[in-house]
Amino acid sequence: MNQPEETLAPSHRTGAQPCSLLRRGMIMLYDLMPTLAVVLIAGFIALPVTGSEVQLGRDMGFTLYALGAWFAYLGLCWTLAGQTLGMRTWRVDLVTATGQRPDWGQCLVRFIASLLSLACLGIGFWISLFRRDRACWHDLLSGTRLMQRPKPPRRHGKRSDGATQNQDDDDSQG
Repeated sequence: MNQPEETLAPSHRTGAQPCSLLRRGMIMLYDLMPTLAVVLIAGFIALPVTGSEVQLGRDMGFTLYALGAWFAYLGLCWTLAGQTLGMRTWRVDLVTATGQRPDWGQCLVRFIASLLSLACLGIGFWISLFRRDRACWHDLLSGTRLMQRPKPPRRHGKRSDGATQNQDDDDSQG
């Protein structure tokens, strides 16, 4: 499923660039909070059935349930909006080779492959440093890419003090 960069034309027309490893790390750090919230809520929902005896990582059934809740959160974000909260903050979209949002199958492959990448000491992520398209294992296997949108142009207009603002005003003030 290794797609050449030229097939990512819709993203390139908008000026998007492949997402860097550093930005991916920042997105994962930002998405840690909503992910923890989803897993905690899933745990509270399961509490009447499981009791307090199960532990994440020790009880296989509960661990798979928590991973399922995590995947459901990511899958909904990726299929409906093409981005998680962290991706939105860092102006990154998840797209297929044709510039569309991924389907659930691609999301599942991406999720499982990214977990395996992490389990292999992150080597699936590190390979992006040596690729021109900055693709990781899970990008290649799922046929998706993280594309960073350029910053929107600054608007010229009135500042809150009534003066006209432009880019030169900000650059000349120190």
